[in-house]
Amino acid sequence: MAQGANPRPRRWSKGAVISLVICLFIAGVSRLPNLGAALTADEVWMLAGSVGHGRDIGLFWKRDVVQTALISPTDLKTARPVQEIWTNNVEFHPPLHSQLLRLWRELIGGSGQKARAYSMAWSFVTIGMIFAALRLQFNSLVATCAALILALSPLQSHLSTEVRSYPMVIAFMSIAAWLVVRIETLGVTRWQVWSLGLLCLPMMLSHYFASGPCLAIAIWGLWRLRGRMRLNFLMAVAVAAGLFLTLWVPFAWRDVSELDGNEFLISHDPMKRFQAIANLGLLKKKTAACSSAAKDQGGQAARKLGHAVSGDLAVSSR
Repeated sequence: MAQGANPRPRRWSKGAVISLVICLFIAGVSRLPNLGAALTADEVWMLAGSVGHGRDIGLFWKRDVVQTALISPTDLKTARPVQEIWTNNVEFHPPLHSQLLRLWRELIGGSGQKARAYSMAWSFVTIGMIFAALRLQFNSLVATCAALILALSPLQSHLSTEVRSYPMVIAFMSIAAWLVVRIETLGVTRWQVWSLGLLCLPMMLSHYFASGPCLAIAIWGLWRLRGRMRLNFLMAVAVAAGLFLTLWVPFAWRDVSELDGNEFLISHDPMKRFQAIANLGLLKKKTAACSSAAKDQGGQAARKLGHAVSGDLAVSSR
């Protein structure tokens, strides 16, 4: 275990700083063209969640024609108070992304481009933390190569300019990776193990996909830490888990109980569970059997809504 420090340089050289700045600049240039594209249906949903209308957006999906005369579900002018986002967020999604996105839009602006810039900012955090972790574990050259891959990857460029929670949760994971590498190379300290354990809370409040990395962090701490440091780490994880269970799980269970086809999750009757799973299978078959015309019509409606909301956001941000 890294109880004893490995002699790695703590200070950043000028070359390392310049390399990171160049990588971030390249990342920004590669992502800028994606900021002006029309919003997708999922992005509109996330924007609605940031103003407290995430649970109301379904009313708009059910309309055959996009009625722009109605109150926009993504406009900051009709936004609910920030504290209500916790209970009126996008269904079955943790609320942290929507709340932080709301603050970003209040400070920077309400347009779709500026909302996408929020995700892009988190991608810069990811690049910076991965660079810092690999510089400690290997050297600046390896860190620069990894940062350039993240900066130029078409997939990373696309995901980091969507109004989704993925860039934020990946950034939290990269911070966790940096903490792990720092403990392994420079030695363990109390603030590091507490920071690593508590980091599980914002990760889980960003996206449920973080459950896997949080489990991996817990296993690593049990395996690699010793003595009081292991105890401190377990206390930090317990605090994070307790806060998550108290602050969010009741609302998450409410969302589960309101989802269609969720009987197999909430029913104690084995036959009802079996029937619910069978119904989900039939639903998938019916969905797969939809005609191409119906799919095209649905895609056109979603694109219309994205363009309409993009126009509303552009006007409201002026």
